[in-house]
Amino acid sequence: MNRYNLARKGATLLWVALMGVLMAGGGTSLSAQTAEGTVITNTATATYTDANGNTYAAASGSVSVTVGFQGSLDVTSAATATPASPSTGNTVPWTITNNGNGADQIQVTVTTTDSDVAGPTGYVYGGVTYPTLAALNTALLLPTDSVPAGGSITIDVVYDVAAGEGGNSSSVELTATSTRGGGDTNASTTVVTPVLDGSLDVVATNGTIDRLPSNGTTLYTEAFTVTSNLSGTATIDLLASLDGANAATVVVTRIRVDGGTWVVGTGTSTSFTAGQVSTIDVEYRVDGAVTDAGSSSTVSLSATASSVGGTPSNSDDHVVTIIAPSLSVVKSVHASEADAQGNTASTLTGNPQPGATIWYRVQVTNNGTAPAVMTGGSNGISDDLTGLPVTYVAASLNDTGSPTAWTTLTEAGGVVSGTIAAGLPGGGGTAWFVFAVTIN
Repeated sequence: MNRYNLARKGATLLWVALMGVLMAGGGTSLSAQTAEGTVITNTATATYTDANGNTYAAASGSVSVTVGFQGSLDVTSAATATPASPSTGNTVPWTITNNGNGADQIQVTVTTTDSDVAGPTGYVYGGVTYPTLAALNTALLLPTDSVPAGGSITIDVVYDVAAGEGGNSSSVELTATSTRGGGDTNASTTVVTPVLDGSLDVVATNGTIDRLPSNGTTLYTEAFTVTSNLSGTATIDLLASLDGANAATVVVTRIRVDGGTWVVGTGTSTSFTAGQVSTIDVEYRVDGAVTDAGSSSTVSLSATASSVGGTPSNSDDHVVTIIAPSLSVVKSVHASEADAQGNTASTLTGNPQPGATIWYRVQVTNNGTAPAVMTGGSNGISDDLTGLPVTYVAASLNDTGSPTAWTTLTEAGGVVSGTIAAGLPGGGGTAWFVFAVTIN
């Protein structure tokens, strides 16, 4: 009976290493991979004798295996980038590492989900800027540009950001693919989010304005222009407020944006795009009394972008001054029409006797700050002669020389009356008329 002894000389460990190389999948980074091209030679030797103890020369057999290429790529980049909007020539670097067991040749693709937020314009590799991916990939295929095992290359993606993109995001992904059989593919994504910042401008159409008391019904509107100098779209909080000193004299009732729906109250919020200019109407009521004439109250509009870095805010003031008319009436008597028209001192001698003719001058002055409405009805001037021992001299009534002309001047049934359609201006506006009577 022959006995055989099999000596493996470490064959078990060598075959485990070989099978690990052959079975590993693409994209897997192996620890201490066997280098491509390594020749693994395994020899098995048999020694033996026959049944009578005779010895024989050992028998052996060998086999050699050359290790093939196993690609393994690792692509890395920053998780985020925050450029300005607008901006040009921004860059994000991608590092491509060859973790395979041999030199590799690489091609890349770049995608972006929003080219306005991050629109690639070029690619920098080895200090050279390539205008297109095709040009870059051509350079990467050059024999001198193969990446050795354990080596890495860096590719900068150059991109522009359009105006108005602050706060928006785009995912930029670079994918690296081996061109060799047994190669690998790997990718990395950087999320580009331009910074949302900037400022706001608020300008009142009328910095200062005069208003009559509303008398409970009249409502006034002041327009403010709000301009967004933000780098993107943001919600703007609009708030109308009053100063403390005379806040009770003015009450804000409603607010609206660009002629839209009125919002009851003092504030509202709305979305503004970059560069948007909107008109904000603030409606208010003046609750001050006529006795408050001359007092002022400030209506302010503020615009605030609370969701934007730095919380940009701006405001402007609309100063409301309460105005009111204030009339005084002076009546004088004169000896002649010329004296009455010239408002000269009376030339009456003694006390006029029955049958004498005298001239009256009626002068109205508005010492207030608003026009006095004297348009008829219950408004105007009236001089009632009825019950007095005088008789109106026909056709004597006139306003020759009056600074403000009377729209109507009439005498009927002993009552002299007059109206001014445009109203009597404030600040000392004056109107007068004269007429004659005969003492009964």
